[in-house]
Amino acid sequence: MTISGNEEIKDGAMSGQASSEDGVYMNDLAEGTILEIVTQRHRYMLIKRAGSQVGILGHPTFCPRPVLVEILGSFATWPITSSMPGFIGCDMFLMFKHPVLDHVITSRVLEIHIVQEGAILSFLQGVEILRESTAARKSEAQFAYAATASMRLAAR
Repeated sequence: MTISGNEEIKDGAMSGQASSEDGVYMNDLAEGTILEIVTQRHRYMLIKRAGSQVGILGHPTFCPRPVLVEILGSFATWPITSSMPGFIGCDMFLMFKHPVLDHVITSRVLEIHIVQEGAILSFLQGVEILRESTAARKSEAQFAYAATASMRLAAR
């Protein structure tokens, strides 16, 4: 799903109505939802976490690797006259609280793409199943090696 300057989400559906509020509220997204945010200068990937927290990457200085940040909201004018807390809006500046750099403000948001809702949770569950399976195989291999070694010693 893509949100640009002439579309918005209402109750999970796209609307063609133009609005100064084209975008998405963080509280409306399921944990694990992946967003792609295209600004005038960068392309960010966000993974929704609890509340207004997201894992974000895409800026060569502020977040070249995933960083857990808090989305503070968007605002339309500079200097900031009014903001929309918890909202990521097209044609607006996005502001988030970085754990080291404090407040970061992006260039204007051009597009918002909802890549997949809940995708990261499915991915992490798959990784956990793989880990458990690998650990079980490793444990079986260690047992088989120990049993073989014991039989060799007993045969001497």
